[in-house]
Amino acid sequence: MKKIVFLFLLAVSCFQAQAQKEAANWFFGSGCGLDFINTVTKNDASSVAVTDVPTNQSSPLSTYEGCFSLSDSDGRIIVFSDGMRVYNKDKALIASGLRGNSSSAQSGILIPWPEKPGFYFIISNAQSGTGSGGIFYSVFDAAGNSGNGLVTNINTALKTTGYVTTTNLYENVTSVKHDNGTDYWLLNRTGQYMFAWLITKNGFVNLEPTAITTIPGTVSTIPMVSEGYMKMSPDGKQICHANIDAPNGEVLLADFDNSTGKISNIKLRNIYPGGNSALGRIYGVEFSPSGKNMFISQLNGGLYVIPTAEFMTATPKLITSLIGIVQTGPDGRLYGIIKSGKRLGIIPNPEDDIPNIKIHLFENYLTGTAEWGLPTFVASFFNAKAVDKSFVCVGNDFKYTVEISMSGAIADQPTKLEWNFGDGSAKVNQTIVSGTTIYKQTHNYTATGKYNITITPYKSNGAALSPVTLPANVTDCIFRTNRMIRTDLLNTAQQK
Repeated sequence: MKKIVFLFLLAVSCFQAQAQKEAANWFFGSGCGLDFINTVTKNDASSVAVTDVPTNQSSPLSTYEGCFSLSDSDGRIIVFSDGMRVYNKDKALIASGLRGNSSSAQSGILIPWPEKPGFYFIISNAQSGTGSGGIFYSVFDAAGNSGNGLVTNINTALKTTGYVTTTNLYENVTSVKHDNGTDYWLLNRTGQYMFAWLITKNGFVNLEPTAITTIPGTVSTIPMVSEGYMKMSPDGKQICHANIDAPNGEVLLADFDNSTGKISNIKLRNIYPGGNSALGRIYGVEFSPSGKNMFISQLNGGLYVIPTAEFMTATPKLITSLIGIVQTGPDGRLYGIIKSGKRLGIIPNPEDDIPNIKIHLFENYLTGTAEWGLPTFVASFFNAKAVDKSFVCVGNDFKYTVEISMSGAIADQPTKLEWNFGDGSAKVNQTIVSGTTIYKQTHNYTATGKYNITITPYKSNGAALSPVTLPANVTDCIFRTNRMIRTDLLNTAQQK
């Protein structure tokens, strides 16, 4: 007589409502460093208590502008550079002579080598207008040299044959994951061209760009000295570039196709027509985490914000004149500095409606002295994207877990979560308890289908913060239980 074995499946689908930790360590300016793993609660200049403020750490860097770093998934530093010198996890100098420049706005970026753990591309971007410009790559092997790190293939030049003499390439780079979730794009904007190189498990597909888009109507010229940041939205859908040296302060905004490397829906705006000194010297750009808002900064102080959807028409709103460049942190807040200063600025709510956006200023906070630049990171490191970890069996209880970040001033922190399971069932409200960041709910879907679970945080005044969506794939599960056959259990959607 055959025995029937019943298997009871308990599954937990989890997602992190936080960015990854590859950007957990920042090194910039003259001896400045920030540690986003070890944080403190600190009063700002207005005596408002702010939680999860990154702590200071020492840095051997001394750079006016460009700098970049990379940490592992646990937030431990792997490697960092100013585009010329490379430092390992122990902050020891392991290579020099790379072709970047401390006066290049974005002197480089670190990109993981797809499907080759422990190997990274060090991109170096030289200073434009010097006759020695260009973009180069070197390779960093984290395990090389007895674990101290080894830099090889130093200064391999990327090319733009027939379009731009490489010595005239502008001082900007950005990177984002390919649509396939594995490969990476490296981008540079110079004059009327947007260049995109594809990086796969085999390295650079070609030293020449994989994709080139012509930018109509640009006032930027070649050759020219061109300082200014280029940034990608964390979801890889939009790209912006500020050109401080273009007449009347040209800022570009475009849609990016991360499957082809091309840009489209290109918009160009002279941000201070007629040389308006109040909006002059536009140097930095940054998106809020969802791309809703765009932040524009002046070289020596002056931070503005506009709704991205109103890029061509909105009047930039001044947030503060005491901060210059800003950069997204791994906690979703924006962090800013001022040239030749020790001030740190934190924008706790970059996703909020513009009249509600706040900034916390911390005077004399940095151990070193800030200059013009903050580290450049792959945009995808800041994409807190919910992932469907497993299928859900119809008629069974399943537990869902969300981790929230309780950062910023107390008044800006959420007090409850609203769970909407997307199947017409009643919404569930869950109170947030001080000191607790992990929250769970159990739900039973009664019908098969694909659902979206939406978790919305609310502040004490009833204002909703940015929601997070988790997909739930509910299927009719069938289990094969012949113990003589060693095979994975599959649901009906997988048995094809």
